[in-house]
Amino acid sequence: MACLILEDELWINDLMERAHKTLQRANDMTRAALDIAGIWYERRVTAGFYLWLECSEFLPQFEDKWKTGEALFRRMAEGGVGLSAGGIGLGAEKPGNFRLVFAHSGDVLKIALKRLITVLKGAEVVEGISILKDKPKVESRL
Repeated sequence: MACLILEDELWINDLMERAHKTLQRANDMTRAALDIAGIWYERRVTAGFYLWLECSEFLPQFEDKWKTGEALFRRMAEGGVGLSAGGIGLGAEKPGNFRLVFAHSGDVLKIALKRLITVLKGAEVVEGISILKDKPKVESRL
């Protein structure tokens, strides 16, 4: 069965085109929300499903700079935000780098961006971002 599906070039091409468009919309929404909120991210990254956030301005002050990233990671987790803390294993160049995966449905992505921006910048900033104002059609399980 899988072979038949993979041999169907029209179906594969259609699937790839739809996947690309879906990821592009999610990428565009994520970048727009971060730009409006004033949260810096690496703009040159062209990975298909994530952006590198640079959150050093939100780091608490500790002597060990990598521990500051861990503390911010915990603060985000407490706010319902699940990001990959950069760390050495994921190739982060410095503390405060987080990988934000935007390959989610629009509703889930809106919820995640609202939570992220609320943790980093405050709920009042979220209120000013019109693309995040639509009420999600799905219940949050995040």
